[in-house]
Amino acid sequence: MFGRKSNSNLTFIVIALASLLIGFNFLGPIGGVAVLAVLIGWMFYRRRSTTFYRMARKRFEEGDMEGAKDQLRKSVGADPMNAIVLTSCGFMLLKMGNPIEAERLLTRAVNSAKTPEEKYNAQSIMSLLLWKKGQLDDAVTMLESVMENYKTTATYSTMGFYLIEQGNAERALTFNREAYEFNDKNAVILDNYGSALLMSGDRDEAIKIYEELIKLNPTFPDAWFNYGRLLETMGQDQEALRMYQEASRKKFWYTSTITRDEVEYRLQELEEKLGLSSDEQEEKLGLSSDEQEEKLGLSSDEQEEKLGLSTVNQKEKLSLSSDESDIEPALENDADGAAE
Repeated sequence: MFGRKSNSNLTFIVIALASLLIGFNFLGPIGGVAVLAVLIGWMFYRRRSTTFYRMARKRFEEGDMEGAKDQLRKSVGADPMNAIVLTSCGFMLLKMGNPIEAERLLTRAVNSAKTPEEKYNAQSIMSLLLWKKGQLDDAVTMLESVMENYKTTATYSTMGFYLIEQGNAERALTFNREAYEFNDKNAVILDNYGSALLMSGDRDEAIKIYEELIKLNPTFPDAWFNYGRLLETMGQDQEALRMYQEASRKKFWYTSTITRDEVEYRLQELEEKLGLSSDEQEEKLGLSSDEQEEKLGLSSDEQEEKLGLSTVNQKEKLSLSSDESDIEPALENDADGAAE
């Protein structure tokens, strides 16, 4: 991906400089300016797919799903055989709950990939489609094939979740420990590792991992919900309740590993167990939102972020770069990768 992008940009710079030199030397100042205008127009034209994709992300972050889909279709239309474009747009469509359209784009991405990395990225997202269809074993098989040659934070985080879902505690723990050694700062990997430790019965170590995770202030609900489950198994119902409440405030996507209904159901059950209504529980806790942030161990900057001063997903899962929501793989480091 990055090799293609670098070569493409280098070629463009060489051509642009040569054209400017010729224009000013042989056509004079007016001719040189005309050549410059043509080059600028060409630059915008060749990057129009990236422009549409960025507009789609902006609409997405603003909650305008229809506007985002419209811009994604324009992005694909501007470069219909670019595997990076197809994969990035396909993933965003999947996250918004459009699996049929996403599958069409991802299939084209796999078939039109020009480098192994492009193909692996598309197949990684295709495995999410299989999981959402209920074909978990097929999703694992596909991602295993990818990881024979291509291991990234995104593939580790996705596979880690799949193995937990399969229910093989020993394999899930072994793999997620390896993922943690690969990247111990990624929120999804930490969540997976903590869940695998809990599944294997090592609650003390799981607590340590979740304490690391909460310091990162994850933007996806799964992390808070899973930490709440762990705390509840240890009899720390008040703290568990806070985690469930925090999970309920997060955004949920089609690719989230839990649903809002699951969170609200568990929250209601725990409130009933404690014998308090939601209002009574908040009164009993007696904490303002800032005080709750402080109790959770978050810095003032993180508190500001939680009060709504940040945007949605920044893979990061949704900016769309992973670290952020659910198990989304990081397809790109910036939107430029979508069109080069």
